[in-house]
Amino acid sequence: MGACISLWYRRKTHTVAMIGLQGVGKTTILYKMKKKGLLPDSPLEIGYNLEIVSYSESTFAVWDMNVGGTHSGTRSLMQTFAAGTKAIIFVIDSTNTERIADAKEQLDQLLSIKELNNTPLLIFANKQDLPRALSTSQLIDKLGLFALHNRKWNIQASSATYGDGLYEGFEWVHTTLRGRR
Repeated sequence: MGACISLWYRRKTHTVAMIGLQGVGKTTILYKMKKKGLLPDSPLEIGYNLEIVSYSESTFAVWDMNVGGTHSGTRSLMQTFAAGTKAIIFVIDSTNTERIADAKEQLDQLLSIKELNNTPLLIFANKQDLPRALSTSQLIDKLGLFALHNRKWNIQASSATYGDGLYEGFEWVHTTLRGRR
């Protein structure tokens, strides 16, 4: 019993912003990590949703946020959550090459927020289980990730539908944040 209480008190909660364009798989990733089988009935349009995810010795308060489209308040929505954010998870649909430029624009806008300057960045290259998915190396090039010099970042191939790569991605976030204590 004492060990359980000790573990509970040692568990640190980190605020994580999971961001991406609509339909890229953010909510599916979140619910897969929570081990909830069912997704909400209505998809998140523009806005946010909060879920608590436990992984290893960490608890993540994950803000699931849709950005982009014609919504003019995208930057202000992201700035609202920036101050307490310990890590960013940016989710991209690896199969939708028509929206890669939009995703890059949103990522660049996100990374330009001063409060997020040193915040670690995980990119889930989602939908890798589908035909014509771009590889992680192709996405690194298209998103210009090698230009990120003063930021820890990682790109993880994933399939939210099957859960592939999700634990590896959250492990990277967990390990990176643990190293920042």
